[in-house]
Amino acid sequence: MYDTEQKIVAAIEVFTDERFQKQIYNENIELRDKLRTDPLTLVANRNFFDFQINKRLEEARLFGNKFGILMMDIDHFKHVNDTYGHLVGDEIFKIVAYTLSSNVKKTDMVSRWGGEEFIALVDVTTNEELAAIAERLRTLVAASGYKLNVDKTIQVTISIGGTLVTKDDTIKSAITRADDNMYYAKQNGRNQTKIA
Repeated sequence: MYDTEQKIVAAIEVFTDERFQKQIYNENIELRDKLRTDPLTLVANRNFFDFQINKRLEEARLFGNKFGILMMDIDHFKHVNDTYGHLVGDEIFKIVAYTLSSNVKKTDMVSRWGGEEFIALVDVTTNEELAAIAERLRTLVAASGYKLNVDKTIQVTISIGGTLVTKDDTIKSAITRADDNMYYAKQNGRNQTKIA
């Protein structure tokens, strides 16, 4: 502040408490993550998958990018739930989700599709690359298990169907193809992959 002779006689200092803004920011991040994440498995949920596949398909149409879809189903999961209970089933579900999501690239995405199914978007350009990734994931899940007690480990396997998505695909056509391939793998012995 100045006096009548334009000499500084006082100053005003303004402080802003940013703790509230930081709290709101952190709460928004937490809310965003909850809206994107399946609460049981902590992988992406179906809504976030739908958003991502729409985005990737648009990129495929605009730029000719290719990507793969893997549809994965836990083999004999109903038997596990019926025999050992839903709490054990949930633990197995979490183990499978962790195994899948921690063994794909950061640019790939594993999502819970529904029931005992997962779906993944995978950055690949050939069926051979997609088949190699599917086989690696199948093998890793088969090597994992749930230790029920000292004497009993429940072995887990998955059946995987996959397909390469191109610019001519629709979301429905690509997912249907991956799903049909997964059912082929299940009907032909389970614990295997089918990519086409």
